Amino acid sequence: MQASKIHAVHNSLYGEVWWFYVSNASTEIDSYVIWNYRENHWSIGKMSRLSGCDVGAIPAPLMVDSSGVIQYHETGFAYDGTYPYLTSGPFRLGDGTQVMGVSQLMPDDKTVGDVSLTFTDARMYPDGATSTYGPYTASQLTDTRFSARLFNIKYTATNYNDWRIGKPSLLAVPAGKR
Repeated sequence: MQASKIHAVHNSLYGEVWWFYVSNASTEIDSYVIWNYRENHWSIGKMSRLSGCDVGAIPAPLMVDSSGVIQYHETGFAYDGTYPYLTSGPFRLGDGTQVMGVSQLMPDDKTVGDVSLTFTDARMYPDGATSTYGPYTASQLTDTRFSARLFNIKYTATNYNDWRIGKPSLLAVPAGKR
């Protein structure tokens, strides 16, 4: 157990507390969990930070990475060649007892920017085989074609510009029981 390596850093700019810890797949710090106490939500991710300090004498939080380099946080965007994304938890279509055929994705007027949507972990049963469908354009009416009882949604930016999503709707009809 690596409990002695767990540490927390306060980020007063955004009302967050970050905890850095060692995941089960590692022997060194490689993961974090964030609690945003202003909005009361949690985030998780992978990043190695050995120590850090909040703003004060310096204008941005500082954290030290695993190679000893001091990193400024909250000062810009550095995605290391990947685009920002958001992944949901599982959605259940209907009451979950019937397979549903999803034929259309309808965004609402709050969805803006260049963002794609992918249905991930689509499956017929909670512990069944999974499939992925997409990516689809999240900001316009889009035809889809898949059947499932459960799925997750992954939104991915297609560039580094700002984007947001609203509450999409799906056109789904019963596709028979299996």
